[in-house]
Amino acid sequence: MAAVPITKGCYDSRVAELRRQLGLMQQQCRNGGLSEELEDLLQQQIRCAHAYLWALYAEIEED
Repeated sequence: MAAVPITKGCYDSRVAELRRQLGLMQQQCRNGGLSEELEDLLQQQIRCAHAYLWALYAEIEED
């Protein structure tokens, strides 16, 4: 079965949005003043955003 080619351009907007969200979340954590629960939630979301970005990069690199 032939591999389906991946068009890298389709990832550009998703990567940009993930980077934007990641930056905002990191800034919120640096600014402080968050409850422990909210900071834990933000840290979890930051880890997820990093994982999504690495998954997208892996898809691009496979091509």
